[in-house]
Amino acid sequence: MEKRPTLETIRKDVLSFLDDVPDDHENLLDYGLNSIEFMTLVARWEAKGIRADFNSLARNPTMGAILSVLGDQLAAAGDLIDG
Repeated sequence: MEKRPTLETIRKDVLSFLDDVPDDHENLLDYGLNSIEFMTLVARWEAKGIRADFNSLARNPTMGAILSVLGDQLAAAGDLIDG
């Protein structure tokens, strides 16, 4: 299993699918992230040991919400969350 992602690597993963950098509160779908790419990200994070539920994350597809949900999980696991 690969090293668990940090908040910085999660942000980079998402941005790798976008042409522009949205503010943390902006809907990532408006910036071109599609559902297949979103599912790819979730699968990538799960492969690295993060429980990333697609349906939960898709309810509020913003960088801020994703980082908040996954960051809480990383912090609870005692992982370094800032990069």
